[in-house]
Amino acid sequence: QYVCRNCSYLFREPCRFMTLLLGAALMVVRASGSSTGKNLQRYAKRPGQYNSTLNLLGIALKLLTGPMDTIAYNLAPQSTLAPFCISLGLLFDFCAAGRMHGDAVSQQDVAAALLIVSGTALCMANGAKTGRGLHNPPDLDMLTTYSVLVSTICAIPACAVVKLRNVAGQADALAHAALGGILGSMTLVAGKTLISRLQAPDFTVLSVIPYCIVAALVCPLHLFVLNRGFGRHSLVFLSPAQGALGLLANVTTGFCLYSEVPVSTLGFCLGVALLLMGVVVLCSKKQVKCASRGDPDFVQSYGEVRTQRLQA
Repeated sequence: QYVCRNCSYLFREPCRFMTLLLGAALMVVRASGSSTGKNLQRYAKRPGQYNSTLNLLGIALKLLTGPMDTIAYNLAPQSTLAPFCISLGLLFDFCAAGRMHGDAVSQQDVAAALLIVSGTALCMANGAKTGRGLHNPPDLDMLTTYSVLVSTICAIPACAVVKLRNVAGQADALAHAALGGILGSMTLVAGKTLISRLQAPDFTVLSVIPYCIVAALVCPLHLFVLNRGFGRHSLVFLSPAQGALGLLANVTTGFCLYSEVPVSTLGFCLGVALLLMGVVVLCSKKQVKCASRGDPDFVQSYGEVRTQRLQA
């Protein structure tokens, strides 16, 4: 039993206010740790000043703060905590952009972030409340079809990343955001499938090995794409775009694999529309000069306003 000082009787479960407060506190730690990790990775990859120690520390922070989502969502509603966490993360990233990296934060960036946060809130509030869950995972045929389709979709931004590997431009940033979001969704599916197989009554070591191999391939690839994107592009663009595209990938996967049907189709579609509008607003921003590695101005393209500051 739990005693709530704000109430005059005993609860068989924790007070909702206290669990919401605890969940929000975990989200604050998660958002600050994740933002610190992303900014450390970006700062460690300054042109001509690469710092492997800071880069590894940033990756470690991202890994350590990742599981806090699952813990917090078991304490308080995901529809409340997810928009709060995204808003807090974007606030941290925007505050660090100018001070650490010399990236300008325009009114258009703020408007896009607000659209993405609003879309996230609508998607969470009107999204599915029930689904297959871990005890009723998708069958092997569904997972095989999913793997083939998602791998084909991943090939598009992956080819763009390879094609634009020597160019620091907006198209490359969007390709990194899309690839990171899709790989993040694949990592989530791989983790949920692996956990469900470990809890299955017919569990054997041999039956789990294929799922372990898939997780071992997808997770490092996801971290690599994130790390590469953080080192090449401004978090003012990359963080909201990757968050929006990753959420779209997650809700699509939930609908197709886990039968997660939205409670309100109209409200959910409105949230998706706001997410897409946020990404469009980001992409419509005036493009910064795209410098290639052979161009002497490539080093100055690390920050959008770094060139002006150096000239001043």
